[in-house]
This record gives sequence, C-alpha cells and structure tokens, in this order.
Amino acid sequence: MKFHYGFNKHALDGTDVAILQQHATYLRQYPGVRVRIHGHSDNFGAEDYNQFLSRLRANAVARLLMQEGVAESQILLTGWGSTRPLATLEDHAANRRVELEYLTQDMAQALQG
Repeated sequence: MKFHYGFNKHALDGTDVAILQQHATYLRQYPGVRVRIHGHSDNFGAEDYNQFLSRLRANAVARLLMQEGVAESQILLTGWGSTRPLATLEDHAANRRVELEYLTQDMAQALQG
C-alpha cells in the first residue's frame, strides 16, 4: 500500500485518511499484527532534508493510526530519504511516498530485537 505526496508536502489528503482509517480498524482487531511505515522522498534538495521529510511523512501516518486507536507498539517507522526510489530518479512524484508493510508479530519482534 502506497500513499503519494506533493513536492515538499507531508500532509495526508482526505482519500488517504479514509484508507488509513480502514487499516487502523484492521490493526485494532488484530493487535498481534504490526505495520512498518516506510517514508520516502524524491532526490530534490539535500539528503539531510530529504531524510527529515521522509520521517515527517512516516510520522504523519503513524500519528493518524494512533489517533484511530492503534497501539504505538504495533507501529515501526523507517525514513529512507531518497535512497530507495520506486521509479527512476526523474519520476519525482512516484518517489514521494509512504509505504505500509504488514509484519507478523514474530517478524516485528525480530526486527526490533
């Protein structure tokens, strides 16, 4: 599941919020399931800023999930900056995104370990 952003943006649009609310419902029903939120940016600007922006994007998704009742312990965050492009470096819009990756409880514990 991917959510895309405009240039230099980290706010979610209404459609994304509605979809994330559905994810929150699922995660509340299955407290043993964890989700890793991967924040990404395009390659415009300095990598330090891109790293920061990717974390802002991931945090915005995590904050919404927690506001919807998902336990913080179910959420893992990763900010990649521009180091993992989805598309070519020139396809900036595709690379400005957040991805949700569902993990089993065992896998999530091993990653935190």
